[in-house]
Amino acid sequence: MILALCTPIRSLAPLLPQILNVTGDSRFAMRVNLLAALVLPVSFVVGSAAGVAGVALVWILIYPLFVIPSARRVALRLRLTGREYVRAIGPPIVGSAVMGAVLVAVRLGLPAAWPPVVRLALLVLAGVAIFSGVMLTAFRTRTMATWLPYESCVMADRA
Repeated sequence: MILALCTPIRSLAPLLPQILNVTGDSRFAMRVNLLAALVLPVSFVVGSAAGVAGVALVWILIYPLFVIPSARRVALRLRLTGREYVRAIGPPIVGSAVMGAVLVAVRLGLPAAWPPVVRLALLVLAGVAIFSGVMLTAFRTRTMATWLPYESCVMADRA
């Protein structure tokens, strides 16, 4: 469950080097990825002394140190203000945060005697339902824009 805290950052991370490559800043993306390739494995070995939770904690603490500079660089390259950038990534971050908080409560409420595969399946289904529910209620127009032509969403907003 610790890694659920990293979901919003992890969901954006694969896009950042691609955007940097397209905008002509592939050297920066390469340097960040090379540094991550050197630092992350060593960090995971150190964190493994505390078990799986230690590795997860290292992921949460160290991984953002590579993603945040790339995100900042992308915002600069695309000439996005901080407000525009946060507005663009806000909905999935909110959805992930709500999903993570609810799943922690659901996990605590599941009987420990149930088989792990059943518990996992229920948590996955609950996660999909919670995230989808947040996105379809709080950010309906933007969510529907991924499935419907733009004109349909604009008309829905006006109705």
